[in-house]
Amino acid sequence: MRVVIGVLIGAVLASAPSRGDVRALYPLTCPESKFTFDCSVCPSVTSTTPTGTVLNLSTCTVLPWQSGQPCPNACYDLQHGRVEAHRSVITGGHTRCDNAVGARDTLRLAGPDGPALSFEAVLLVQCTIVDGGSAVAALLSPGGPFRQYSASVNEELVLPLSVAPGGSFEIYVGLSASNASPCCVSGSGGADITADLRFRGLPADYWLVSCSGANAPVPASVATWGGVKALYR
Repeated sequence: MRVVIGVLIGAVLASAPSRGDVRALYPLTCPESKFTFDCSVCPSVTSTTPTGTVLNLSTCTVLPWQSGQPCPNACYDLQHGRVEAHRSVITGGHTRCDNAVGARDTLRLAGPDGPALSFEAVLLVQCTIVDGGSAVAALLSPGGPFRQYSASVNEELVLPLSVAPGGSFEIYVGLSASNASPCCVSGSGGADITADLRFRGLPADYWLVSCSGANAPVPASVATWGGVKALYR
């Protein structure tokens, strides 16, 4: 899926620094993101890089990953707001195995000084369940929607936000894909879940910059999963 975000302001729009200058003047530190692979030699791997995946579950090394590249198990790209988790179908009464990623980003709201603005973080989820597998999606900052899936679905998770210009906040996108249903300790199913993070409802003079240094995608009028997917994929 794609994930993206924030930085600072000026007293008046005409005198505010450019978006590139803002990123240089007010750098943000990326918080720790985390991978979890229940059935591997690296059950927990952390990273503070703006993109990441673990290609080899024997070495447990986090490597750069970009949205659009193949994702073998779990991946995130804060610069594009994409997060993915995949669990292939396995056969024959195996132990329950989850592949999961919790991607965290710090953002700052940039634009003219003024009161707090209300807008939305929108997570566009596409989930495919096979043969009794399951998946989970969460959008938190720190409170927000949490969904557990036992059937394929496309949906939009929405988190209301209120942030003053110059203020920073954290967004957490968590995805998990499992070979078993939510009730069971073993299974032979599979799941693929991807999510794209977008921000909706900001006035034209305001923007968000991620800890990665990238401006967040802020669709002003696109409200549906299909519409945003068409614009950003």
